[in-house]
Amino acid sequence: MKQIKFSFNFYPRKESLEATLVLYLNNFSEKMFDKKVKVMQAVSAYWLPFAGQWAGYEEEKVRQLALSSINKLQLHIQYLREAFELPEPVRAGYAPTQLRDGLEPISNQSVRAKIVEPRSPSSSDFERRTDFSDEEESFLSSL
Repeated sequence: MKQIKFSFNFYPRKESLEATLVLYLNNFSEKMFDKKVKVMQAVSAYWLPFAGQWAGYEEEKVRQLALSSINKLQLHIQYLREAFELPEPVRAGYAPTQLRDGLEPISNQSVRAKIVEPRSPSSSDFERRTDFSDEEESFLSSL
């Protein structure tokens, strides 16, 4: 079977979040996971159903791809919630309570009251990490 070559070169600015991601993938992927597999899993979860539709796959196959992507993304969302101890979102019409049945209907007004307006980024959100190892610093200086 013939293979299709796909390469991706990316040169993020040293102080960017993208540089942090690239360093993470380069430094930890060998120990924890295959970098190419993880990148393709992430790209596939986002875009494979659209690629299948673009390529003319049958509608049922595209729907299966979409459902599979949704499942993978939901699992990753749950993984993020557990890894970073984040709360479940408030569902429209219901909120977690201490009542015996676990859910209590709430009004749209009280749902709106729970929504927190996003804050503007501060300079501390973009502070440059300075505790790089020699290997990381060498990689960054090569960019």
